[in-house]
Amino acid sequence: MSLNLHFPESGWESITRNWSAWWAGELERALVVLECIEPQDEATLHYASTFLGNYGPEISAEELLDLFIPRLEATHYMGDAFPRFWPNFGPGIVAAFAGARLNAVQDTTWFTPGGGETISKFHVGLLFDNRWWRRVKTVTLAAVKRWGNQLSIGFTDLGGNLDILAHLRGTQQLLLGLVDYPEEVDRLVLETNQLWLQCYEVLYSLTSHGCGITCWGPCWSPTRGYLLQSDFSYMISPLMFERYVLPDLLACCEALDHAFYHLDGKGQLPQLDLLLALEHLR
Repeated sequence: MSLNLHFPESGWESITRNWSAWWAGELERALVVLECIEPQDEATLHYASTFLGNYGPEISAEELLDLFIPRLEATHYMGDAFPRFWPNFGPGIVAAFAGARLNAVQDTTWFTPGGGETISKFHVGLLFDNRWWRRVKTVTLAAVKRWGNQLSIGFTDLGGNLDILAHLRGTQQLLLGLVDYPEEVDRLVLETNQLWLQCYEVLYSLTSHGCGITCWGPCWSPTRGYLLQSDFSYMISPLMFERYVLPDLLACCEALDHAFYHLDGKGQLPQLDLLLALEHLR
């Protein structure tokens, strides 16, 4: 089913040219990503503030995609903006893949830690039969099959390593663990990074045959790319950031062709020098 998009067929040529030049440091201007939406009945655009985890299994992937059509067809993509579909199941959804309970309502989502194991007995790994992992893959694949020749199909919001761990362990417990059990947190950070990369590879295999790669933000790349983050680091020192977050970011950067970072507020400015030291991070 083709969409009636406000985006010329030749538009992907300029998107590919300009974004590729920007990644290479050869674009002699800033990227300008501008989307404008025609006035619509609010009910037809309600999906924009609805997390897809709010819909139960009785709603098929195809029915979910139908909800996006009014918004996609009402959007004008200008400058360096590009048509995209993002399956939004909530930030750090990888935690749900590993056993945390996902709680979703229309305009927000949060996680309840899965088990009460002590940190020494706790492990992070993908539950292959997990319903949220199956759901994300199903919706992503359905979008690729339906719109892959018109849209850039994005990754769901995988989250950052400590963000995921905070969902799995609880924020306060993880903060205490950084001080009381640093070696155990080292282990969990490594396990979380391996899980993140595992999920990325699967989703990349699903989305890499369409109109480029995108994610939860309006960031495009011709090949392997992602908008990395560590919102949890707002609460920790540069010393802890260097120990617990920087190795994870370095591993992700090595696995990606185009790695970008979402600096989530002024509380992350103390880590800026460490971030700038990563050669392959933009």
